[in-house]
Amino acid sequence: LANSHDWSERRASLEAKERALHREILLAFARGEPPTRDALAAAADRLELDLDSGLARFAELDLVRADADTGQVVVAYPFSGRPTAHRLELSGGREAYAMCAVDALGVATMLGTPVRVRSHDPISNAEIVVDVPLGGEAHWSPQEAVVFVGGRNGERSISDLCCRVVNFFASEEAARKYVAGSPDLSGAIVGVPEAVARGRAIFGEALT
Repeated sequence: LANSHDWSERRASLEAKERALHREILLAFARGEPPTRDALAAAADRLELDLDSGLARFAELDLVRADADTGQVVVAYPFSGRPTAHRLELSGGREAYAMCAVDALGVATMLGTPVRVRSHDPISNAEIVVDVPLGGEAHWSPQEAVVFVGGRNGERSISDLCCRVVNFFASEEAARKYVAGSPDLSGAIVGVPEAVARGRAIFGEALT
């Protein structure tokens, strides 16, 4: 998967004003307030940046995608503008959703604050809870939980090919059953510590 899909390299290719607008979008999600079209327009005006051009650039790089009708941001890795299986409990009682399991595990390092991730096994619907600190080891339940890291074959966006299948599973057996039932999947089943390390590596310097 997704060194998150080479996310940091694609973000680095943005111009300074574009990167600043992208940062505003991520910070809005961190506040538990996915940005509206009006909020994005105001931020773009402050940066002397054309909003539509900026959003088109983000979409081209598969960093951010907005709904064509409402202008609402629906994808801003690691965050989702719509509810997903991966709910983030942030400091101060704020909440957000992540695009996939690995993205969820990278948010604590991105924001510089501990994050609790609540997700569900797509096979059994069993709840998986992971507490991710700023450093050191994460703690999770059930202890047998694993993460499938991979995607479907194709040429579509990362959110289509990977985010819907990069999930937590209550056990390795459940993950293997899931993979066996989807022959178009490729990837690996990894332990929670490895998934946390991947998330931290991808998003750790996103807001610096």
